[in-house]
Amino acid sequence: MLIHHLATNCLYFCYIFSGTVPFGAIVAYLHDLADIPANTGKVLSSTTYEKSSIVVGLVLMILWCHTRCILLPKIIYYLATKAMYTVPGEEQFQPYIYLSVIFLSVMCALHYFWFAMFFKILGRFLTTGTATDLGNKVEKTKDE
Repeated sequence: MLIHHLATNCLYFCYIFSGTVPFGAIVAYLHDLADIPANTGKVLSSTTYEKSSIVVGLVLMILWCHTRCILLPKIIYYLATKAMYTVPGEEQFQPYIYLSVIFLSVMCALHYFWFAMFFKILGRFLTTGTATDLGNKVEKTKDE
């Protein structure tokens, strides 16, 4: 997650200095769409409605695939091929656009990695019947 947060902060910096804030707004919007079912699933898995988190998890996988694995690479391609040459005063902005493309590509690779992890969690759930979030697992001490 640290790499994702660093890339996000660098992207916002690059969007501002390259004059491509609309692309930044679109990328932020696409990320926010998939965050809604992700956080809803976390909440539901901690309540008595644990079974409904399965449906929310499937919605998350569909939204994640569409917004972060399909649309985001298209935005990266457009930014790398067309936006670079249509920004006014493009010579001074090109380094920031190049950096934007690099950081977006890093984020895209992370999204594919996490999407593969979702399938791993789904496979574990289908075989064992349980899918635990190991990132939020609390270790027990000797006293407990």
